Amino acid sequence: MTAPICQPLQPSSHKSETTNSTSRHAQYRPDVDGLRAVAVLGVFAFHANVSALLGAFTGVDVFFVISGWLITSQILSGVAEGTFTISGFYRRRILRIVPALLAMLLVVMIWGGYHLYPGELIRLAQGVVATVFSVSNLYLRKTVGYFDDSSAINPLLHTWSLGVEEQFYIVFPALIIAIARWWPKRRNFILVSLAILSFIVSVKLSHSDLSGAFYLPQSRGWELLIGSLLAIAPGLNIRARWVRELIALSGLGALLFTFHFYSRHTPFPGYAALLPCVGTAFLILAGGSGRSTVTSFLSARPLVFIGKISYSLYLWHLPLIVMQRIDRFVNTGVSKTLDGALVVLLAFVIAVLSWVLIEQPFRSKTGFSVSNRVRVAFALGGMAAACLAGLWLIRVQGIPDRFSTQELKAASYLSWDSANAYRRGTCFLMNDAGFSSFNKDICLARSQDKKTYLLIGDSHAADLYSGLKLVYGNAYNILQANAIGCMPILSDRTGTSPCNEMNRYIFDEYLPTHPVDLLIISARWDATNIEHLRETIEWTTARGIRTAVVGPSVEFDAQLPRLLAASIHSKETSTLPAHVLAKYEVLDTQIASMVAKTQATYIDAFKTICPSQCTYMSNGEPIMFDTAHLTQSGSVFLAASLKESGRLIY
Repeated sequence: MTAPICQPLQPSSHKSETTNSTSRHAQYRPDVDGLRAVAVLGVFAFHANVSALLGAFTGVDVFFVISGWLITSQILSGVAEGTFTISGFYRRRILRIVPALLAMLLVVMIWGGYHLYPGELIRLAQGVVATVFSVSNLYLRKTVGYFDDSSAINPLLHTWSLGVEEQFYIVFPALIIAIARWWPKRRNFILVSLAILSFIVSVKLSHSDLSGAFYLPQSRGWELLIGSLLAIAPGLNIRARWVRELIALSGLGALLFTFHFYSRHTPFPGYAALLPCVGTAFLILAGGSGRSTVTSFLSARPLVFIGKISYSLYLWHLPLIVMQRIDRFVNTGVSKTLDGALVVLLAFVIAVLSWVLIEQPFRSKTGFSVSNRVRVAFALGGMAAACLAGLWLIRVQGIPDRFSTQELKAASYLSWDSANAYRRGTCFLMNDAGFSSFNKDICLARSQDKKTYLLIGDSHAADLYSGLKLVYGNAYNILQANAIGCMPILSDRTGTSPCNEMNRYIFDEYLPTHPVDLLIISARWDATNIEHLRETIEWTTARGIRTAVVGPSVEFDAQLPRLLAASIHSKETSTLPAHVLAKYEVLDTQIASMVAKTQATYIDAFKTICPSQCTYMSNGEPIMFDTAHLTQSGSVFLAASLKESGRLIY
């Protein structure tokens, strides 16, 4: 995500087609600042879990297209005028990006030193180092998926987009100069070819390696190149007002559609990213051709102002959201809604201060009354200091002496490794694994002398496996077919993602030819799944497949080990029930009501864990290692409770 660039570029005096097109596109555009505002507000809403905007992560794709368009316009204009230099380009990038980023990193590290447990602080420090070297996206690809539950408490998750852009701009200016020097007539062909190649990579990875597709620059480059191609395309000028209106409205409609209808279950980027990227290109194109209703809306002063502060707002919104989730630093005692609204207001206040006191002075030619060289040296020196601080935190293992032995024991489960218990990578597929990684010989191994239970679903099915195996394994053969984020429903089997392939294999091939004594369906349900779940139950019932549906589990507003460690520190456990998310109890009632009207059995996981008072620990261990996923002790506790009550025995 690039810092907003608000200064107009002076048009070139050259009359070539290339120069005219680039200078025309490079003029300051208030509607583009308004478009930035729409994008950053969408991303803010997504990270804040606004239910109507759970697809607004596509706001980052809007930024990618804008960045490609704007930076390409600047580079080509400078090249045509003979004023462009690599050193000047990177000096401007450093002064626009680094100072505000540095301020955010330093504040987050100081906060983490007070509020994060050792394992968390080490991961934060690793994220800081990765951000300093502009490889945050590569680091996150190896450690966390963008839509994983653990990402909700990562204050630097959003820095992945900075990594993608900076990696793109390491290569792109040199490429443009090389093309201008040696292949000027092939420029458009080369850039179009690169965009197509990157898009093909994106599509392929979105089917086999979702984390790679999301984070890798070769999968995202085409989005920036769409903006680049828009900047160099000659003669794009829509004169007819009604055509501009139609294109602009279509572009805005495409963005809003993705904001509302996309979700963390949408295979992304791939084909799905076309809609926000093309929609953004439409809006830039229409706005550059003349006025329209949408352009006037985007040029409204409030939106333009938010667009101007969008970089700082992007930097600060997620750390503040995460701080609130972990620390509840805003706690009025009135309601969580009011607290959340105050956090939003605070994010805007800090963004304005960052823009006025940091962004503007560093970007101004006369900022702080010192030379560009001094400002660049200060920015780079600060980032070096942040990097050294991060390395020190890693070296001292997250400063464990800040906490008691009991706190550290509870907090250690924040780093609990689920690989063996969940059979991750073998029977539970992660984002970086294709369906070919699913080991049918192991995961679906039959037994002649035991009844067969088949467990399907997402990570909330995988976390049941170890408990079912240990508690029921002597009498029942537990089979497992799970994929992260995969709804075990018929409607989710028509695409080409690993989840679609998994569901297609289970429903269309395996179940019709391999009878099971019980099909156990479990997932992180939401209200939109209820009707699809009912259709799936009807399908299994019609085929004589006995089915049990595991309802939504208990979820907390922060990781359970953290809540337990904090309760040990404060010697106060009465606050724990307040951290249970009420919406899943409501959802539990809704799904139970639907299942009661079918021939399936309903397994009430929520009431098993929280019948009146919740169970937080089993065998001296937290039952969950994050906000919602069971540890092995938690899985055994749940399975043993079900067996004791006589459920899941057929």
